[in-house]
Amino acid sequence: MISKTTFICVFMFSLFALHQFRQLDAGEILISSKINLPPKCIPYNCGGHHCWCCKNNPVPDQCFKALEDCNSNHKCPYPKF
Repeated sequence: MISKTTFICVFMFSLFALHQFRQLDAGEILISSKINLPPKCIPYNCGGHHCWCCKNNPVPDQCFKALEDCNSNHKCPYPKF
């Protein structure tokens, strides 16, 4: 059987742990779980003007004028680590 003193100590520790948990900033958890992916596209020179091409295969067929267009293209995969 558990003594009254032990029960009170466990109960007080539980309240303290709950108090500390409620003060925890959830932003700290989100920042530490951020995943950084390597860039899909690289700057390239396409016949005298600047464009963005896939990093894995920089051929002029898969180059785009804007970086957003290159990043959203499904034919341009993320490079492997």
